Amino acid sequence: MEMPIQLKFFKKLELYQELKFQDKKAATKPEAYKVWKTEKEILKWTVYNHHYLNAGITHDFIRKNILVAAEEKLFEIEKEYDVRLAQTFSNLSKRGYIKLSDQRGDEMFLLKEGLLMGEVVYDVESGRGWKYFLFYWLTWATVWAGALSVIINFLKLIEN
Repeated sequence: MEMPIQLKFFKKLELYQELKFQDKKAATKPEAYKVWKTEKEILKWTVYNHHYLNAGITHDFIRKNILVAAEEKLFEIEKEYDVRLAQTFSNLSKRGYIKLSDQRGDEMFLLKEGLLMGEVVYDVESGRGWKYFLFYWLTWATVWAGALSVIINFLKLIEN
């Protein structure tokens, strides 16, 4: 069942907050930054290129089709490549964006949450992230205006 557009947008707004948090967190550690950058490249790739959801994505596929296409030089040597992609898959799985294959340790399947996060990453990195930023602050302004309205009405009620 498809989510109503409003709920889907608010879910993407939540994922935008997660994206900004992870960007800030990864900026402090070079090793974490490389893994997070790889995660974002994989998620961003899903927006226009992952059409068959029952097909698993392997380490080799990511290396040849996603990271090379993104012109990323994240993996200088093969051993580092395997370790970093294992970390990437583990992180994506723990965040709820993918499901790891039961048969193969180097294969993953995307989940709905991962597809939504891919849309958010794609929007932000292609210059369309302003809508999340704007609605994030509008949402908080609405919350504070509502709270202020309740407080003012409560004070008026006490005064009378």
